[in-house]
Amino acid sequence: MRKLSIGFGVVLLTVFGVAFYVAMEFHPLARYYPLVATSIGIVLSILFLGQELRAARAEAAETAGFVAQDEEAVKREEVLESHETTPENAGQDSKSTEHEQSGSMEETGIRRTLPYLGWFVGYVVLIRVVGIFVATALFLWMFLYLQARMRWWGILISVVVVVGFLQLMGDFMDLHWPASFLGWE
Repeated sequence: MRKLSIGFGVVLLTVFGVAFYVAMEFHPLARYYPLVATSIGIVLSILFLGQELRAARAEAAETAGFVAQDEEAVKREEVLESHETTPENAGQDSKSTEHEQSGSMEETGIRRTLPYLGWFVGYVVLIRVVGIFVATALFLWMFLYLQARMRWWGILISVVVVVGFLQLMGDFMDLHWPASFLGWE
């Protein structure tokens, strides 16, 4: 699990780094927000990576400390483990069981995350097909109904507020939203 977290941190740092580099080529007035946002992302990614690397180092030191125990402590632990053996786990190595459990935890975590990634990808595709305002309204309505199990009036309020905010920010900042395949905005 720790390796996945470190890999995710590296991917985030790379994405924010590339976005920062690309933002440097923007018109001077248009680069302020992207540079600030990507700078914050870079700093947070570095902090996240540092935290994960420290935790991985601590786990490695703990494992090394366990391996470096004297023979008497190892024998004592073996005696304790032999008393914990039940008919269900007889003949199984405790280390392989721990590894199988951590593998299933990673698999479960990934399995629980994939539907949300699907929602996100679907939203991005929907923006390209029908435009940002219609896509945002449809996405919020479906997500809040199916995932959050909100009532219809709460969903309606949320959709109106978010779409209104997008419209207001677009007008205020003179944003040009991505065009859809259908030609809607």
